[in-house]
Amino acid sequence: MKIIKRDGTIVEYNPEKIKNAIKKANNDVGRKEKATNEEIEEIIKYIEELNKRRILVEDIQDIIEQKLMEIGRYELAKQYITYRYTRELVRKANTTDQSIKELIDGESEYWNTENSNKNAKIVTTQRDYLAGITSTDITRRFLLPEDIVKAHDEGIIHFHDADYFAQNALHNCDLINLEDMLQNGTIVNGVMIEKPHKFLTAMTIATQIITAVTSSQYGGATVTMTHLAPFVRDSYKYYLEKYKARGFSNQTAEKYAKEDLAKEGLFDGSHKKKIPLKPKIIGVLSSQTGAVIRDIINVSTRRNPNCYIRLLPVPVQGPGAAKEIVKGIETMNEKKLADVIILARGGGSLEDLWPFNEEIVARAIYNSEIPIISAVGHETDFTIADFVSDLRAPTPSAAAELANPDIYELKNKINALNERARLSLKKKLELMKMKYQSLMNSKVFTDPIQNMQNNYLRIDGFIKRLENSIVLKQKGVQKDFKSMALNLDALSPLKTMVRGFSIIEKDGKIIKSSKNLEKDDEVSIKLIDGNKQAKIM
Repeated sequence: MKIIKRDGTIVEYNPEKIKNAIKKANNDVGRKEKATNEEIEEIIKYIEELNKRRILVEDIQDIIEQKLMEIGRYELAKQYITYRYTRELVRKANTTDQSIKELIDGESEYWNTENSNKNAKIVTTQRDYLAGITSTDITRRFLLPEDIVKAHDEGIIHFHDADYFAQNALHNCDLINLEDMLQNGTIVNGVMIEKPHKFLTAMTIATQIITAVTSSQYGGATVTMTHLAPFVRDSYKYYLEKYKARGFSNQTAEKYAKEDLAKEGLFDGSHKKKIPLKPKIIGVLSSQTGAVIRDIINVSTRRNPNCYIRLLPVPVQGPGAAKEIVKGIETMNEKKLADVIILARGGGSLEDLWPFNEEIVARAIYNSEIPIISAVGHETDFTIADFVSDLRAPTPSAAAELANPDIYELKNKINALNERARLSLKKKLELMKMKYQSLMNSKVFTDPIQNMQNNYLRIDGFIKRLENSIVLKQKGVQKDFKSMALNLDALSPLKTMVRGFSIIEKDGKIIKSSKNLEKDDEVSIKLIDGNKQAKIM
């Protein structure tokens, strides 16, 4: 015998499934309502004796309900119907819809605790999670082999990236090997970065590394900042040796200047302004001669030919240089001559760089409304201006790179995004084609007559079950009525009077005791064949 399932597929008849279904319903009823193993076997025998070549699974379930009611297992039949209905809901349930509802209602334990860095209650996070739920559904149904999905559900493996697998993301939750990248050098955005020699430089490079990694992957990134400790020691040794060689007075002056400025919060990162992403005008405060301005122009032109360089010449060493630098910063701000300012000069001795250690320069940088990039000296040179500026560059050329976006890199990113969009649309189109093909191959389209016949069979089954239910209900009502009639007849006083008993009434009330009667009382005696009047003597 073949069983026609709800989706139209045909499978072999298996009596064990019937036994299991009835036994599950048995667990939810009292002992007296449970079907015995013999009764279950009788139901199975009846189904098998029908000797049908094919039968709908709904018809088998209808037969089970009918037979349970015929043997008086009404409560069990009710539980079986409930179990059948529950299974139907499970088959129709959309797990994606349920997950979305739990997320919106805040009832999903998984999404509430999925990422400790995200608040599942806010809109942006929910939007991210909604995309993840949809991606997971598509991944499970279309992108992963069935054996992988089964292994994941059974706990044999854990497919971690299902929530964004459909988006072609490359990797997730990186562990950045900061020690190797700092000690041995690395490449960031196509540029080779050598091992730094100072703590601040190491911090800058570490920031660039983290930014580059996180921008090209999904999820978080982990770094161990202890790998920066060696560069703290390097900076200490450098400054110690440098100031020992230069003399005590300069060291003391710089120390006190740093302490005073630090108390006013000039070094505090909270005041630092963001460098504009695409500045139209870059202001440069430097000497109009020398390699500095040429390097800035060359780098800027190469990275962004559309950017305008505005040079405001200022002396960068010698007496009066600090005042001229301050005047240049103030002029740039008052006349709004630039979107970002590069304060630059080439390398030199401590004395040559001293104007950039002056307090008035530090205060001017701090008070500037236009963001300032400091590029003073070589990579190994540090001045107070570097600490106060919104961004420090190791060289003037590096400052130009930081100030100018690489338009060619931007074009490549745009092209990459366009390609990703094209591939995404292509994949969505393929998924829609697959869904369309699946629908066209379904029995609704390939064999509509068979589908209609199956529906007719189901309707006939429903009608038959309803008729049987009505008949059984009538029999039950008739049985109950007959039982009640017999009980009423047994309790009737007429039955007692037939056996020779009578009823004595006085003033319309039944006399139950002789104490209620006195001499000369008139009473009425009810007999089986009529009433008689009498007087008590």
